[in-house]
Amino acid sequence: MGAYHSGYGDWSRSPHAKTGRTGLVLTMVDCKTSAELPASSQYSSLQSDLKSQLIFDHDAYSECLREKKGAVPFLKNSLREAAEHLNQRFENGFPISQLVIARAWYIDQVLLSLWKQCSLDQTEGLALLAVGGYGRAELLPHSDVDLLILMSDDLELSTVSSQIELFVTSLFDTNLDIGHSVRNLSECLEHARKDITIATNLLE
Repeated sequence: MGAYHSGYGDWSRSPHAKTGRTGLVLTMVDCKTSAELPASSQYSSLQSDLKSQLIFDHDAYSECLREKKGAVPFLKNSLREAAEHLNQRFENGFPISQLVIARAWYIDQVLLSLWKQCSLDQTEGLALLAVGGYGRAELLPHSDVDLLILMSDDLELSTVSSQIELFVTSLFDTNLDIGHSVRNLSECLEHARKDITIATNLLE
């Protein structure tokens, strides 16, 4: 299970070469530290050259937001380019075990950018969790991106509902296949006790 939560930390402003106004940097780069990108032990096995070729361009995305030049088309182009790059790797015989991890790695970066755009990273008691296969960092082409937006029991949904709605709507606008739920801790425990598939999904 992967999680992004309040206080995760800022993304770096990468000076890496861009590929126009899309989000994918397809140049060989030297990442400064792993803390600047999704921090998960599941990505430790991802080959460095593949990881470095799949870095979301946060500078260009931030510029789109500032200048109101179409953030959603930017994200859609970014995801398309990432998918094309991974598909080409597959055609060239690259190990599938690496490609499914790399796909999750890139989606992580896009989700975190949107999460921060919606100011959800500033909310105490709120976390974004990847569950199921995505939580294992195994994301096949056309697989659902399964998410749990988890709230502490003392956080009122009404205080963040508009931001969560914007986040989820933006994800659907990018044409990602999203499966999502919004629950507090008590609700998660209750549903897990009643349904073993939910419990298994959370454990993954």
